[in-house]
Amino acid sequence: MRSIKNVCVLSLITVLFLASSQVSAKSKLRLKFATLAPKTLGWALQIQNIFIPAFHEATDNKISIKWYWGGLRGDDRDYIELMNKGELDGAALAGHGVMLACPEMSALELPFLFRNYDEVDYVRERMHDRFNQLAEKYGYKILFWGDQDFDQIYSTQTSIQTLNDFKSITFAGGSDTIEKMLIEKLGATQISVRTLNISSSIRQKKTNAYIGPALWVVGSQLYTSFQYVTPIKIRYSPAALVLTQKSWNKIPSKYHQRIKTISYEKGILICKKIRTDAQRALMAMEKYGLKIIDVAPDDLSVIETKCRPVWAETTGTVYPKKILHEIQGHIKTIRN
Repeated sequence: MRSIKNVCVLSLITVLFLASSQVSAKSKLRLKFATLAPKTLGWALQIQNIFIPAFHEATDNKISIKWYWGGLRGDDRDYIELMNKGELDGAALAGHGVMLACPEMSALELPFLFRNYDEVDYVRERMHDRFNQLAEKYGYKILFWGDQDFDQIYSTQTSIQTLNDFKSITFAGGSDTIEKMLIEKLGATQISVRTLNISSSIRQKKTNAYIGPALWVVGSQLYTSFQYVTPIKIRYSPAALVLTQKSWNKIPSKYHQRIKTISYEKGILICKKIRTDAQRALMAMEKYGLKIIDVAPDDLSVIETKCRPVWAETTGTVYPKKILHEIQGHIKTIRN
C-alpha cells in the first residue's frame, strides 16, 4: 500500500514539474524578426555573431528571437506590412525599408550629401535618438541605425564615366521618390522593381544597371550579370534594426536600457565590420572580372551638379526641411 502511495506522490510531483516547465517555456518572450540579408553574408552574419549573443545576455536569456533570413518573408515592404499586422515583431531593414519605417530618414539618401563615413558617424551620433523619436510616431523603435553602404553603380554593358553615358542606361530600382528623381536627373530610365525581382530583371535584360551596395550584389549573385562598377559614392544608404513599439512594450521595462545600450554599442561594431566586408566584396568582384571605372574629377563634378536639384525638389515633401537643415548643420561642423 505504501509503495502505491509513493508511486502516486511521485507521479503527481512529475506532473506538476512538467506543467511548471511548460508554463516557464511559454512565459519566455519570443520575438520574430526578418531581413533580406542572406544568412551567411554581411548584416546577417554580423547580427548572428555580435548582436544576438549580446541581446541574450542583456535580457538574461529570457527573450529569444526567431529570425527569417534571406527574404524568406518577402522584402522590406512586406516586413512593414507584417509588422503593422503584428505578424512580425521587427526587422533588419535596408534603405527602402528604413524610409517606410521613418520617412524623415529619407533625407540621408540625398545624392552626394555625405562625402565619407566620418561624416555619417558624426551625424549618427547626434541624430540617432532624434530619428528614433520620429520613428515612434509611426509605431517603431529604432534599436540601431546602421549602414547599408555608399552605393555603387553597376552596369551590364556600358562603362559609366561621364554624364552622357547614362543616356543608354535603364536602372532596376525601387519606388523611392529620391531614387526616381536621381535617375531622371542623370538622363537615365528606371523600371520600378521589387527588391527580390531585381536579379531576374537584370538577367532577363529588361534593365541593364543597378544602384546599390556591394554586399547585396555579391549576396544575390548579381555580380555574374555585370561587367562594370562605378564606385562614386553617389549616395549613402542607411540600414536599421527596428522593433514595433507594441513589441517593445511587451519586453519587461527592466531590460529596456540594457537593450538600448547593447544595440547602439554593438551596432557601431557591426558597422565597422560591414564596411570591411563591403570593401572585400568589391575586391572579390574585381577579381572575378568586373572592371572598376574611375570617374575624372571634372566629370564627377558635372554629375553631382546635375543631381543637386533633387535636394530642393524633395525638401518639404519627402522629408521636413528642418531635418535636412539639422543634418547639414552637423556636416558643416565636421567639415570645418
